[in-house]
Amino acid sequence: MISVKDHLIAEKGRKVLAKAVREELERMSRNGQYAIVNRNGKTCRVLAAKLLKELQKKKQK
Repeated sequence: MISVKDHLIAEKGRKVLAKAVREELERMSRNGQYAIVNRNGKTCRVLAAKLLKELQKKKQK
């Protein structure tokens, strides 16, 4: 069973990782680069700017 302390550590790790990914997507977006993502089990190349917009929409929900 997961203790409360373990849960808090995992949650903090998730937040740090999410922030790092967002910062990297922002950098890639400024440079007009693509990101490779997995969608429905398939590898896709998507503009980083488009991914950022999708993340913002999900965050608003």
